[in-house]
Amino acid sequence: MKPGRIRLTQRCALLCVLAMLAAACGNGGDDTADETAADETDGATEDADDGAGQEEVVAAIDEVAERIEAGELSYDSSADADEAIEALREVIPQPEGYPARPLEVVIGFGEGGGSDNYTRNVGFDASRIMGEDIIYSNVPGASGEVALGQ
Repeated sequence: MKPGRIRLTQRCALLCVLAMLAAACGNGGDDTADETAADETDGATEDADDGAGQEEVVAAIDEVAERIEAGELSYDSSADADEAIEALREVIPQPEGYPARPLEVVIGFGEGGGSDNYTRNVGFDASRIMGEDIIYSNVPGASGEVALGQ
């Protein structure tokens, strides 16, 4: 594969990781403020607060991604840490103590296929950002339904 193509694939994988982390972390785990606001508004939902927090996080991630694309931040997939990963750690909210143990990712297809390679590439940067190992479990069968059942 050409070096330019590899770099583009790495950037796409990094952006996918960022989107997943932003969606998973939401407003950073500060549920007490949301509960208080819901109590005060007498039946209002927490979804409105979560959406505003996610939009800010996504905007901050987009800004970091633009800086990476512009060459302002270095990204080195072979290093333990670099400017891009450090900038992302600062803007992505991470609940205190999360993750407390290695994460397990269940891949619904066999080893070595496109889904397996893509998941492991995305997971590589996710692991660097979160500072925790990721354990991959390939569970092939029934077009991914067996893995979904797990």
